Amino acid sequence: MIYAEPDYARPMALGFNIEYKNKNKFEMFEGIIKDRYDDSDHMIDYSEQVSKNKLLSNGKTLKFIIEPLTENKNITSIQGTIQTGSTIVETIFYLRKARAKKINIVVSSVATIDGRQVGLYTQQRDLIARKYIGKIAFIDELNDKIATELGADKVFYNSPEILSKGIGVHESQLWFPEWIRFLDYK
Repeated sequence: MIYAEPDYARPMALGFNIEYKNKNKFEMFEGIIKDRYDDSDHMIDYSEQVSKNKLLSNGKTLKFIIEPLTENKNITSIQGTIQTGSTIVETIFYLRKARAKKINIVVSSVATIDGRQVGLYTQQRDLIARKYIGKIAFIDELNDKIATELGADKVFYNSPEILSKGIGVHESQLWFPEWIRFLDYK
């Protein structure tokens, strides 16, 4: 089963599903319901001081797992980015609680090591991949380390080359931190 979180990753999940089902007997289902107006993820609301029109959840997200769709199933979660990891860690927790068999994470963006990549203009964010700058040279090793931290079976970050092809913008026209550009993606 493939699902997208947050909503902006849904087009990638749908495209991934179309391509993947050509090779395997496979369908995409919505197995997680997440309240889009939840304030528990402060990274999403970095530009808003107060959001009175949203449902406050006291730090707990309003996520519901549809157990019949996830129990004993292999799950692939399509993420737009992974910043601190708190949102996906929580999702993995609930998927494990619902007895998901295997949880893989596919990230449509490259590893976020600088807040400017995602519109955060501060270096004070605790970005999960940042601690590996200069310590890892291969994307597979970064994927394994992040998977362990998150509690996932596998994590697959995108590469600058594939991301540029996917969005139709030449790689030289995109800004990435140097360490991201020079990771070995082979």
